[in-house]
Amino acid sequence: MSFPSSMAVAGMGMPGAPGGMGGIPSGAMGGIGGVPSGPGSDAVHRNLMVNFLPPTWTSAELRGLFQQFGEIEECKVVMDRTTGNSKGYGFVKFVNRNDAENAMAQVQGFQAD
Repeated sequence: MSFPSSMAVAGMGMPGAPGGMGGIPSGAMGGIGGVPSGPGSDAVHRNLMVNFLPPTWTSAELRGLFQQFGEIEECKVVMDRTTGNSKGYGFVKFVNRNDAENAMAQVQGFQAD
């Protein structure tokens, strides 16, 4: 299986986001209770889907890439149960909506080793 050389990052409910998946209920990503959900912090708008991850990446590498943009509530790379490798995509949920939007803009097209 081959992977493109750069990552694609999509907001899970941000208007105009490439590949965005608006309309996902705020608890759909397994959110943690107690996080404020008002304007600017809505759970749907704090979730990013990251595509084209290298097969060797784990949640720790994904978190390492995104933590520079703000506090992360959840981070998960989806793994293949048979091979133990990444399936090539993951999710990052920020505490703050603005951090998620900034990360999406900055990481779009990032080239992973």
